[in-house]
Amino acid sequence: MSIVAQESFSVVNYGAVGDGETDDAQAFDKAWSDTCDGTSGVPSMIIPEGKTYLVGPLTFKGPCKVNNVNIEIYGSIIAPNTPSAWEGIDSSQWLMFDGISGLSISGPGLIDGRGSSWWDQSCKHHPELPALRFSKCNGLNLRNMKVINSPQTHILILGCSEVVIDTIKISSPRDSPNTDGIHIHSSQHVDIYKSEIENGDDCISIGDFVSHIKINNAYCGFGHGISIGSLGNGPDGPTEAQVEDISVVDARFMNTTNGARIKTWQGASGYARDISFEQLNFANVENPIIIDQNYCKVKGACKEQPTGVQISNVIYRGITGTTITKVAVNLNCSEAVPCTEILLDNIKLDPAISGQQLDSSCNHAYGLTNGVVQPPSCLESKSL
Repeated sequence: MSIVAQESFSVVNYGAVGDGETDDAQAFDKAWSDTCDGTSGVPSMIIPEGKTYLVGPLTFKGPCKVNNVNIEIYGSIIAPNTPSAWEGIDSSQWLMFDGISGLSISGPGLIDGRGSSWWDQSCKHHPELPALRFSKCNGLNLRNMKVINSPQTHILILGCSEVVIDTIKISSPRDSPNTDGIHIHSSQHVDIYKSEIENGDDCISIGDFVSHIKINNAYCGFGHGISIGSLGNGPDGPTEAQVEDISVVDARFMNTTNGARIKTWQGASGYARDISFEQLNFANVENPIIIDQNYCKVKGACKEQPTGVQISNVIYRGITGTTITKVAVNLNCSEAVPCTEILLDNIKLDPAISGQQLDSSCNHAYGLTNGVVQPPSCLESKSL
């Protein structure tokens, strides 16, 4: 039996200082270049423990010479703490991973986006700045990682397939804007296990052209819950959405503004179908179950449109917990394109405020109920 030696490339051997002040981006770039060119076993780029590496905006480019490469993070990686570090370069990314097949990144180190100086700036001028951006990375594995304080989205999965995210912690202040934990767009076959996310926006969000997503054993603290959407919004106005086969199982929500949410832009087209939320538990959540098929930029001013994203075959099963709002189930669907095949199966939601009466609200929502449903269903149909 032959044993193939593993190639490892430590950033320290390429000049990384790790004092938290010197920009080590060049050393990281050189170490990655040799890792990507490695041919023995599974080449590994090593970020040693006990040091803090300041790294400016950097792209890890593929394809590599072998099908599987590793990045092992033991120390801390921090971003520049001022937007001026992005002057004259692309301000839509900090650490970008592009076109790398079979990439695995593992902890137990820390990635700190130091985004506080970005949070007061207008999103119109900086529409997105994720800490980690993965583009066209098939066979991606992210394990045992901790990512904090991203300028905006912490982890962006874009145009990827066969992705596994396992045992990840994401944290930013509850008032940090647009700091989605994980956002998935134009991707298929993404599995997320054992995620713990506390942030100021969506815990996990699903964008357009996404299918075959499994989210299992998730914790969302404050923030906006797990969102499918918003769907059907392009830079020039409403667009088409294609989202299907989304499964969320065993998720806990603490003090979030939403729980299981589906939101689609008014005037868009396409579909969101075959979606299931099962074994969810809510504690002091504002909107445990919510569909908004008339989402728009101005809250409270979203009028009916003649087109919309068709929402169908959505299952809510085994859902328990408490809510601080009177309307615990809010299904606001389009008159032109109603929500169909909605199933409420064993739902028991209680008021967090003693003595409060909970209600359901439905507009153009059609489906069935099964078992105990509390508060009572307002779906337009009969019980099974």
